[in-house]
Amino acid sequence: MAFKKFPIVVNVPVGLNTIKDGVTYVNFGVKDASEYQLPQKNFVVNSGVIGTNGGTASKSVITFAGTYAINDQIRVTITIKDSAQTLIKNFVHTVTDISVTSIAVAFKGLIEAAILEGLPGIATAANVAGVLTVTSSSLVSNNFSVTAYTASASGTVTPAFTPATQAEGIPAVLREAGVPAADITLATYDTVLLTYKQDAAIPFIDSEGKVVKDVKVFVPTGQGAALIARF
Repeated sequence: MAFKKFPIVVNVPVGLNTIKDGVTYVNFGVKDASEYQLPQKNFVVNSGVIGTNGGTASKSVITFAGTYAINDQIRVTITIKDSAQTLIKNFVHTVTDISVTSIAVAFKGLIEAAILEGLPGIATAANVAGVLTVTSSSLVSNNFSVTAYTASASGTVTPAFTPATQAEGIPAVLREAGVPAADITLATYDTVLLTYKQDAAIPFIDSEGKVVKDVKVFVPTGQGAALIARF
């Protein structure tokens, strides 16, 4: 699980630093360059510029093979995790057509019906010749896993997981990080990671009421280096 980071979005060029009462502040913001003022000495830059990456969602490829018999039972279990809960969804199919393609099609239908009914975390289920591919709706995290079981004497079912390729700097990433949709006005962002380094009360409280010290700043593409230079 990724470490919790407080998100800040910046939609205008990074401002110049200012000095107040002998303290240097780094200025940036959503609509103007002074909405956020971070005391320079209290933060350390923990990354270079992280550029935009469209990412790829995680997926599980479930292969049905061997020889099934009528009335064999197969169960596919999808476990979906997010920061608030774990959801376990069982899909069970009793074989009426021993073709592995027909079996995969049956599970595709069960999973697609659950998606239409509001199953979170899963975007699609697709079948090609007995191979069922279940794809996540997240481009940010590996939010689900699959296990499978069959009581068949000679039929098999084998899931294989492919993790997500981390997306960066696109609106989906900002939304999942907790940035309000109304504040996301650009198509792409540079990303810079900061850490609050003073041993004192930490000023960032996330939407779940948790105190965090790592800050993920999204700035207009091309402005990441300017932000780093301010620190």
